[in-house]
Amino acid sequence: DLSSSDLKGSYLLNKTYVHVSVVKSSDSLFIYANGKEVASAKFGGTIIGNANQALIGQNYAGLVDEVRIWGRSLDS
Repeated sequence: DLSSSDLKGSYLLNKTYVHVSVVKSSDSLFIYANGKEVASAKFGGTIIGNANQALIGQNYAGLVDEVRIWGRSLDS
């Protein structure tokens, strides 16, 4: 399981811009900060959309800007 403690470190604590991305493969989730993998976990479930709002940055005291959610794979 991923938790906020998996992401603590110089990437999120140095008060500078950080590009964060999350990638889901068939059985895992990967979190990248500035292009470097910083956390991963097994995830065999399905991510589905619904009428609820997504929570991005919950309990985060910084600024979240330029959020994009893609429903398909992107080329690097």
